[in-house]
Amino acid sequence: ALFLLDHEGNIRRRDVHGEDLESAVAKLVAERVSATDPEPLNPQPERGPILTLLAQEKSQVDRDGTVSAILVLENTSRRAAQDIRIALADKDSPHSIHPDTIDVLHPGEQRTVQLQLDPMRVTAPLERDVHLSLSYRYGVADTWTDVLQEETVPMTVRPAAREPEGRRPAWALWVLAGLSAAALLALVLLR
Repeated sequence: ALFLLDHEGNIRRRDVHGEDLESAVAKLVAERVSATDPEPLNPQPERGPILTLLAQEKSQVDRDGTVSAILVLENTSRRAAQDIRIALADKDSPHSIHPDTIDVLHPGEQRTVQLQLDPMRVTAPLERDVHLSLSYRYGVADTWTDVLQEETVPMTVRPAAREPEGRRPAWALWVLAGLSAAALLALVLLR
């Protein structure tokens, strides 16, 4: 005797063979898939981009004038994105991105990316848009969709905190005091 059991161990069919067995198994598998996945995957492409790129609130200006900002890349879909490449829209730009490739980003997952802008003199808060392009692929089974997505990330750049003008650091005062003492000693010895 042949018994066909479901995923809970209940006997669903008995003494079934050939095409009847194949259709009964296919029916049980379909029931199980629909019970575990209320929204079954279909190979149709998603509407709109599946990755979102956001700038964090803070950006910093290094002493050499380089602006560093942290960007957050998030997968907002139900599908994993693969072979992600992040590039500046302007190929001749002196800006840089680290890392510029990500192997896979699962649904709901976030990754941080550091963006460095070319040295600039920032004396007051500055609003600046950075244009980036994302290329990636996503899919189900053997159906892949390649995507090229353009993003504009608004950034606010604040100047680095500097010491007030006219105030010298403590080490400079010690150097001046040492030079003055050396000059006085030289005058005394030369007389």
